[in-house]
Amino acid sequence: MLSRCIYSLQDETTASFKQAEHIIPKAIGGIYTLPKGMVSDAVNHEFSEFEEHVIHNYPMIVLPRSLFGPRGRKKHTKRGNVTFMTGPDTDHPELGYIVEGKPYPIHQVIASLDADDNIIGKLGVILPENAGYTDDSSANVKKFIENILSIPRYFRIIRIDNEAILNRLIVGYEKDQLYLGVHSSLAKEDAISKGKMLLNLLERILHDDLQPKHHGEYVHSQNQVVVYIMQSFNLLSVYRFCAKVAFNALARVFLDDRIYCAEYDAIRLAILTGENIENFVQLILTEDHKQEMLTISKWLRLGQQCHHVLFLQIRNRLVASVSFYGGALMASVDMGEITEPMDILDPDGYICDWEHGREGLLSAFLHNLVVQSEMKAMTGKGLAKT
Repeated sequence: MLSRCIYSLQDETTASFKQAEHIIPKAIGGIYTLPKGMVSDAVNHEFSEFEEHVIHNYPMIVLPRSLFGPRGRKKHTKRGNVTFMTGPDTDHPELGYIVEGKPYPIHQVIASLDADDNIIGKLGVILPENAGYTDDSSANVKKFIENILSIPRYFRIIRIDNEAILNRLIVGYEKDQLYLGVHSSLAKEDAISKGKMLLNLLERILHDDLQPKHHGEYVHSQNQVVVYIMQSFNLLSVYRFCAKVAFNALARVFLDDRIYCAEYDAIRLAILTGENIENFVQLILTEDHKQEMLTISKWLRLGQQCHHVLFLQIRNRLVASVSFYGGALMASVDMGEITEPMDILDPDGYICDWEHGREGLLSAFLHNLVVQSEMKAMTGKGLAKT
C-alpha cells in the first residue's frame, strides 16, 4: 500500500515520508506519532511553522507550558520568551525569562537617562548566577562587555508600559541575541539609536580599562520577581493548531482509509492552507465547559494538565472538542458532515496524559478504568472472605 498524506493527499510518487507526525505536538508532551506515511515531510515542515508560533507565543499555551512543562524535544527546549521582570517590592525592571515557573535574568546592563535622554550616573550590570563568573567584579564586567559587544547589533525590542522604565534603558543578551528593554512610548528608531549609544559607551569603557567611574555596580539578580509577558500571536495559527491536532487524533481513531473520505476535504484543506480556517474552529471561553473537562479528567484519573480530543456527533456533523493544559485552551472543531453511521464510540477521542507518561485512545483509558475497578472489587471480596 502506497504512503499517502492525510492532508495534501499526495502519495510517495510525488512526496517523501521520512518523518512521522506526532499526534499531539511533542513540545507540549505528545508521546506517539501517526504511522509513518500518513503525513508527508513537506506538510510536516509546513505545519511546524505555525505550530511553533502557537507554542511559543499564544499565552494559553505559553503560560501553562512555562509553569508546568514539559521540555519537549531539543529544538523546542528554548527558554521562555525574554520579557520584563520586576521584584514585587521594587520598581527596578530587568529582562529575563521563566522556565517551569522559575524566573531567570539574562546578562544585561541598565542605564539611567536624563531629561535629554543622555546616559547619566553609574551603570548597573546584572550577571546570571552559575554563568562561570568569579569574585573579581572588574574581570566579570569586562567579560560581560566583551561578550555583548561580540554579538551583531540587531536588537529584539521588549516594551513595557511602566513608569519605572521611562528614564531607564536596558540592553542584554541571551545566547547570540541582543535584547533592548524600553518604555512602550519610545519609537522604534529612537530605541535602537539609544541601544547603540549604550553599546558605544560600553566599548569606550572597555578601551578605558574599566575605570570605576564608568563601570558602575556589579549586581547579582536574586530577587523574587513578577513577570510581565507581552505576546503577539496570529489567531489563525491558533485555529490551525487546534484543527490539526483534532485531525491527527481522528486519523488515529480511524487508522484506516476513512480519513481520506471526501467529507473531510474541506477541513483538511483549511488546515493545510489556512484559508477559511476560522469557519471551522471556535474557541471555547466558558468556565462551565472547562469544569466539565476537569470533571472528565478527574473521573479518568488523568493529570490536571492533560490534553484531549473528544469526538461528538452533533446533528449531522462530526465535531471535535479539543482541550490543552486542562482547559487553558479549548476549541470546537467542525470536522465534516456525517454521511453514514460511524462505528466509533460516541464519544471517542484521544488522550495525552503527559504528566503520567500516558497517551492513547479514550476507549483504552475507559477500558483500563473498568479493569482497575474490577480488580479492586475482586481484591475487596478476597479480603472480606479472609
